[in-house]
Amino acid sequence: MDLAAIGSFKARLRSLGAGCSGMVAVTEKLSEFDSGGWLVVDERCDGGVAAELNFNFLESRGNCVHYAITNATPGPYRGAKLGISRNGFLGLYLHAAVTDFWKVELLGGSAVNPQIYLRNHEGTRVGFTVRRENISSAAPLLVERNFLTVTDSVLRFCLEDIVAL
Repeated sequence: MDLAAIGSFKARLRSLGAGCSGMVAVTEKLSEFDSGGWLVVDERCDGGVAAELNFNFLESRGNCVHYAITNATPGPYRGAKLGISRNGFLGLYLHAAVTDFWKVELLGGSAVNPQIYLRNHEGTRVGFTVRRENISSAAPLLVERNFLTVTDSVLRFCLEDIVAL
């Protein structure tokens, strides 16, 4: 699949990593003390809404295509830009200025569901880290979740449900 020829598109990401497979989802803010808008890999999407992302074409360079990525998922983070926190976690930012682009490296796969590495503007591949998180506002309920990050294990992704914009 020639992503550069498609230009801008909307798609979902599926992680294909060992020990971290499933749809990429957006965490929801459960209380005023909780943070939301982080991207996690969620096998059942029971900890958030499956993320639908707009890949807004910027340019093609070598084997990577550069995009500005925004959230197209209905809800409080719609239109938010994909960025990286100070500690390396991928999140959706509504008010903070996100200016860095993302690189998509095509690895193969089918024409319908191509496999990719997602890289930040510096070329670091997106991976995951397991983190314990409280997912209940009523009573403490700690669960381990796979947060997308640029600081740990590398993940291969599959683009699904691609729609040209």
